[in-house]
Amino acid sequence: MDLLLGPERLSRSSPIDEHDFFERRYLDENGDPIPIKLEVVLTGLNDDVLTKFRTHREHWNTATNELLDETATPEDVDNDDVVPALRIKFEGVYDVEDEIADVFDAAWELEQIGIEDLLADETTIEVIHNFLEEASERDDYPHNQKKPKRFADDPDNGDNDVRQLCKQVLKSRKGSGYAQRLVELCSAGDLPDVITEALEHISEALPNEISNDEEDEGGDVRPSDNRLPDAEDG
Repeated sequence: MDLLLGPERLSRSSPIDEHDFFERRYLDENGDPIPIKLEVVLTGLNDDVLTKFRTHREHWNTATNELLDETATPEDVDNDDVVPALRIKFEGVYDVEDEIADVFDAAWELEQIGIEDLLADETTIEVIHNFLEEASERDDYPHNQKKPKRFADDPDNGDNDVRQLCKQVLKSRKGSGYAQRLVELCSAGDLPDVITEALEHISEALPNEISNDEEDEGGDVRPSDNRLPDAEDG
């Protein structure tokens, strides 16, 4: 209803966002935008509204739950079951490139839905094996009592099965540091290319030097105290 009637949403340069779509899938299998099409019929309108939008006024049959079409006669309109109505339509697509350009200095679009899928799909298989072996020793490693093999790393599994297991583990323990640990086990050549590219871009954008001096509120320059405390300092 926000997309149809919400003034805040409709006042944006791009009122549609990715969360308006099931599982945030706003592109079809061919990579084309999926359109949103909405329609509501408003009844119970007061005289002010009917006067203001008289050129858009239609008539709704409350008995059949249908709008009268162009073939309706004056007798049809005067029926007790027919009331004035306004039909509101909304059609649009999510323009992700415009929204990203407005918000971020740089952005990288993933082929996958989330970071867990990206890491499981594109991290080198050796690192994934090491990660799963280490993760399985953790106390919070996921388990399924009904299907105990679901999270078991079988040595006979092929690469695709191992990647699928990694994906399940990462998603089951989302927010518990599992994805972070997988990244920590990687060297630059083990990471997905898009992550490496993003990190290199961020690194280049950061200041090359960190000043040892800081300016105080009065404009005077004073040495910054970033040293670690000595043992005698406690």
